[in-house]
Amino acid sequence: MAEFRDDEKYPNQPLTDVACEVRFKGEMQVESQRHLFWDEIRTQYPGILVPHMQEGQAAALQHYKFRNPDSGRTVLVALNSLVLSEPKYSGHKEFIGEFSRLVQIFQKTYPKLGNIKRIGWRYVNVMPFSREDGLVPLGRILRLEISFPGKIFDKTTALELNWRGECHGGEVILRVAVINQKETSGEALLLDIDFGKLDPGPWSDVRAVVENGRKVCRGIFEDLITEDYRSYLRGEKI
Repeated sequence: MAEFRDDEKYPNQPLTDVACEVRFKGEMQVESQRHLFWDEIRTQYPGILVPHMQEGQAAALQHYKFRNPDSGRTVLVALNSLVLSEPKYSGHKEFIGEFSRLVQIFQKTYPKLGNIKRIGWRYVNVMPFSREDGLVPLGRILRLEISFPGKIFDKTTALELNWRGECHGGEVILRVAVINQKETSGEALLLDIDFGKLDPGPWSDVRAVVENGRKVCRGIFEDLITEDYRSYLRGEKI
């Protein structure tokens, strides 16, 4: 895993969303008394977004969202899940501190919560690019070391890669794709990194597991990007 400084924030960071989740054994208290938790956090998260029912998905497993309209920070709650999401990343210390605070309130509000099934940390990165001779400059941004004959990644015109595996003591879900940006009408490379610790232990260990998951995701990101792209993120190159 690449070495990196925890205190380094890239001026040109590509993060568009950071999220942390505790997934637990379903508890009916959460579904039937959702208002009690919101009462505890509504000062910071006054906005409510209700889920659109989706065919084939249980309604109780779809998240209600409580949002801070200024920061865009959102708390998501379902029968078996608590999530904190942030589009404008404030840094891991502040983010983990807020998530830990929410977990404590959640536990106090619902004392019958069952065992934790998964604790996950997710980084969603969007990296704009301009095509070169009609091709995606994949090698300038990422180091995807997948062995194919003929160096076919050098001739990329489109990409949709989904990978799941067990590594770093947990489960890693990785998505790499070429996407269109509605805001700029340009193209970008999506790098979505999700690390989850399965059956991670008691609720008292949540913060420690989250901190480790964050380091794993950051390490995967640093391993995947090229030195040229890292220089761009630091503002050293255009």
